[in-house]
Formats: sequence, C-alpha cells, structure tokens
Amino acid sequence: ALVSHIALSSLSPHHSTLSGTLLIHNLCFEKTVFARSTTDWWLSHVDTPCTYVRALSPHLDEFKFEVVVKEFRVGLEVEICLCFRTVDEEEFWDNNYGRNYKVMVVEGATPHYVDVTGLNYTNRRSISVSPYW
Repeated sequence: ALVSHIALSSLSPHHSTLSGTLLIHNLCFEKTVFARSTTDWWLSHVDTPCTYVRALSPHLDEFKFEVVVKEFRVGLEVEICLCFRTVDEEEFWDNNYGRNYKVMVVEGATPHYVDVTGLNYTNRRSISVSPYW
C-alpha cells in the first residue's frame, strides 16, 4: 500500500489565521514542508513554510504552520493541502484524499470559520485527526 508520509494533525482557525500541526515520517534529515492554500479555487495559491516543532519518535516529526488569510470576509472559502519534499525532490502530499481541507467564513456575532470537509472544527477550537498511515 502507498503511504503518504504526511498527515494533518490539527487545525485551529482564529479570525484571519489558520494554525495547524502535521506529522511527517522522518525519511530524511533535510526536508521542505509547507502548507499550500487558496481562496480562489486554485487560480492562485500561497505556499506557507512549516516550522519544525519536535521529534515525536526517531521516525516521526511534528511541524506547525500559520496560514494568514488577507481577504477575511463572510463567504470566503479557504482550501489547504500539505506537502513534504525531500532533498531529492520527491514529494508527498496530504490533500485529504483529493478533497483538500476546507473552511468557510460565516456570519455570526463575529465572522468565523466553519468546517466544510467534515472534520468538525469550529472557531477557536482545535481538532485532532489521526494519521492514516
């Protein structure tokens, strides 16, 4: 079975920032890890570098990211996927099985994000997703 080697662990929306953590199989010491996001259905995208947090085991690392959404407004949908690239340019993606991770800004007492991919996260709350490897 094909293993992705990368998985979203948590996603926390806070106004115009989406913070998350992800798990990476430690296949090599040097690696590039980033969150790719779009607000226009992939006409354009932004790659946000992920930051190393800690080694969870000799074979598993934790990284974090913060995607800043410049056009935070009601009705805005943000899609995110994650990439782990080795020094040999081999890439592994977590795109939620082709659906990406999506949140939408909705109206309320204050505008806030709602989940549109079935992960059940809400404004100012974290979710935990078990890695699928």
